[in-house]
Order: sequence, then C-alpha cells, then structure tokens
Amino acid sequence: MKVVDVHTHFIPREFVELIRHQDNKFNMSITKDDLGREYVTHAQGYSYPLVECFYDAQSRIREMDRMAVNISVLSISPTLFFYWAKASTAMEVARLANESLGNWVSSYPDRFIGMATVPLQDVAQSIKELERVASQFNMKAVEIGTNVESKSLSNQEFFPFFQAAERLDILLFLHPYYVGKKPLMDKFYLTNLVGNPLDTTLSIANIVFSGLLEKLPRLKLLLAHGGGFAPYQIGRLGHGYKVRPETKRLISKSPTEYLRLVYFDTITHFKPALLYLIRTFGSERVMLGSDFPFDMGDPDPVSFVNSLPMSREDKQRILGGNILNLLKMGKN
Repeated sequence: MKVVDVHTHFIPREFVELIRHQDNKFNMSITKDDLGREYVTHAQGYSYPLVECFYDAQSRIREMDRMAVNISVLSISPTLFFYWAKASTAMEVARLANESLGNWVSSYPDRFIGMATVPLQDVAQSIKELERVASQFNMKAVEIGTNVESKSLSNQEFFPFFQAAERLDILLFLHPYYVGKKPLMDKFYLTNLVGNPLDTTLSIANIVFSGLLEKLPRLKLLLAHGGGFAPYQIGRLGHGYKVRPETKRLISKSPTEYLRLVYFDTITHFKPALLYLIRTFGSERVMLGSDFPFDMGDPDPVSFVNSLPMSREDKQRILGGNILNLLKMGKN
C-alpha cells in the first residue's frame, strides 16, 4: 500500500527566481537572517523560511523517505494565491505554478501528484485554467483559499467555478487564506493558531448553509487542519438548524448531513481529536496530511496515524487508499 500525504506545499523554483529579481511586482522579497538563512518576506508583514525542499524535488524526496511517505500531493504555498493582486498577476503565478507542478509530476510520476491553483478573483479565467490543467496535465485536484479577499466562497459569483469542478470531477482542497492582521489575533501567532482553523470553519459553514452542497451533491471538498473547528461543533450547527429560521432558508436538511459529504486531513496535533474526527465521519472521509514543510505541520504524520487504536483496514484508507480512490489514481 502506498502512503500518500494529501497536504504538502511547494514553491516553484521559477517563481523563486522571479522574486529575486522582480520583488516589487509581487510585493515580495527574499531576505536573509544573521546566519545567512533565506526567508520569503511579504509586504503584508509576514515571512517564512525558504527551505530547499520547497522548490527542489530531490530534496523533497529525501524528506519524504525520512517521513515514510511514498507520494506527496503538491499544492502551492497559500501565500502565493495572490487573490489581492490584479487577476493577470494571479494568473501568471498560477500558470507558472501549474507548469512547474506538471514538470515535477512527469519527472517523478511515482512520487508526486499535482494539485493545481487558479486565480479565483477571476472566475472565468479560473474555469479556463481548471479545464486546461485537467486536460493537459490530467490533474484531478485544485487548491483554493477558504475565502477570496474576505468574499465567501458561497457567494453566487463563484458558483460557476464549483459547477465546473463538479463537472470535471475535481477535488477542491480548501486551505486557509490569510493576509494581514485580524482583531484579537495580533499576538501569540494567533493569526495561524486560531485564525486558520477559524477561516476554514467560516468557509464550510457558509458553503453548507448556502445550499451549495445541496445544489452540487457530487462536489468533492477537502478541508485542511482536520476541518478547522467545524467537526467539533457539528452538534451546535445541527441544533441551530432546528431552532433558528435563518439556517433553513437555503437547505432542506440538517447541516450535519452536508458536512458528512466533506473530506478532512489528519492535521489535528491531538490523538483524541483525530479519533473523534474518524469516528464521527468515518475512516473513508479522512486522509493523511502533514502541511510539510511549514513549522505548523505534523512532523511525523504516518506514525501519528499508525498509533491510533483502530483496524489495519481503517489505517490503510487514511494513509493512502482514500485519496488514491478519490482521484482514481490506481497507485495502491
């Protein structure tokens, strides 16, 4: 059985070279600390280490071997969605990333699966890019932000994109998208510790209550970081549906029924939380994830899953069977 990590990030080497020479265009730069270590620094005020395995396939494969991962599903760092920029700039980055992804996968077809990106602030262009990567590279998954510059994915303007994803049988990976400070989250790295799972929770709650999954029941959604806070408040969402008229306007069933159509990664950092997730939604809805190579990721996700008190069959589904079946990859 192949072990597949569904939540790993990369940055195209070609993009690294672009920002070395055109940082003003992208509002980014590459800086060094006192020890000479490189960082990607954004004009919005955040930075992160530019480790080699972000952009070098051989370095990535060595890390995968160390972590006992056979296949990585590669998605662009969400800091490069560029939803804040002109659509033409976002499309430039998306096409560059998708071409780079295609090269990684074609060079190492047994080690990588590509998860494309699209400039979601331009829905028409996003659909074209979705169709292109599906046709040209046979990519069956796309990463998108949990919002588009504070616009909810449940807004009607994004509905054609979701229709296209359902039509093309594309898995959509909803990853938190955060730029700038938020109230009460400016200290203690709460923008990530609380802000990221909160963004996911707000995103899927809006999607569920908007009726999107009722209109598109075959739409495949994967939520990062164990689904944010949503799985652990499923009872509250269901109770709200019973007692509040606002929640019934656009859906005909309890939100708990629609949440059971969604997939989750394993990044919870807490064994009881992951066990709850699996027991609530079923092992067929949970997939191995690490968030590699970011520091908030799970450094040993395979051991984390293998340590769970559950059947070998359930572990095999989570460690790789689910995602390979979902993408019809046949790499078991």
